[in-house]
Amino acid sequence: MPFQEQEVRALISLLLRFRRQKELGENSQSAIARRAGISQARVSNWEQATNPDHALGRESLKRLLTLGLRFPYEEVDAILWLACSLWRDDKDVLTPGEVKDFLETVYDHSAVFQRRGPQEHERILTKILKRIEERARPASPLTIFSAAPSGHLDFERSLLEMEDTEQPRMNVTTLPPFFCRPPDIEEKWYRQIFGADTKGCNDIVQLVQQRYDLWKRWIERYSHRVIVERTVIERYFAEGRQGKLAYKPQEVRAQGERWIESLQRHDNCAVAISDAPDLMRYILVGISNLMLVLSAPRQAAPAHLGIEAIRITDPLVILRFRLEFEETWQNIPEENKDKERVIEWLRVQIS
Repeated sequence: MPFQEQEVRALISLLLRFRRQKELGENSQSAIARRAGISQARVSNWEQATNPDHALGRESLKRLLTLGLRFPYEEVDAILWLACSLWRDDKDVLTPGEVKDFLETVYDHSAVFQRRGPQEHERILTKILKRIEERARPASPLTIFSAAPSGHLDFERSLLEMEDTEQPRMNVTTLPPFFCRPPDIEEKWYRQIFGADTKGCNDIVQLVQQRYDLWKRWIERYSHRVIVERTVIERYFAEGRQGKLAYKPQEVRAQGERWIESLQRHDNCAVAISDAPDLMRYILVGISNLMLVLSAPRQAAPAHLGIEAIRITDPLVILRFRLEFEETWQNIPEENKDKERVIEWLRVQIS
């Protein structure tokens, strides 16, 4: 499971809270901490697991998984294997001595040391996640954003909130990503649909500028991978050159130029070109936030009225999308992810 560090922390947090609350029925972190021989604060830090400054080492997680939460042996190993990127040494699963001291003599008298490969650990983690899904509460409500002007403001507020998260970004899109649209062009478009001097327009322009500023900060620390649909992007730039979009031809060209510049400037920024048709568009922030984007390209005709987007907050749904994104990314040929080839393809679109 090729998760980044921030995602590993969030996933472990989900597993620990589910084990304590749903499977053990234990509301008190203190009781778990006493049994594990660690502090209640350390248990809390692991269950929150969002602050990279917390020194969450292997020893405390090992004690929490075994003595505290008493996970089955294979699940202890799978979670430690998942977590090994969080500490500097190469120790991951339980050693033969740890199996004896923390499982066999305490709560699993039949435990015998075993070696498992990565695929087996992934299978075990998937099994745990399915168990969580079966026992999880009903899905969290959806938040639906109208594509009418009144809905854009809530949509931008929600995007700003979900993107202010310390986890990697992923997009599947049939349009140039947000960061490719120059701020002055984006502001001009919003002033056209809101009215140049209205309060709603000024509010949304401020939110959009905050998103640009936020993107500039986090792209230095976290990856942003974008999957685009080849034929739709090519059609977008072709229609832009013909003046069929809400942008002028030179504004569409400016989007392509900014896209190329972003790829050249930021090592964390990557694009994969998909030849598969009818991709679902969404914005994914680690395993914490998901926005399904439903609106069409901005045409020169009056603004589309309907549903702009749907935000989903259920962690299991988000995790499914996260795994689906990774599978899609891995299945795209390497030449379609090569940055120089992607840049050359974009140059062709704006030539």
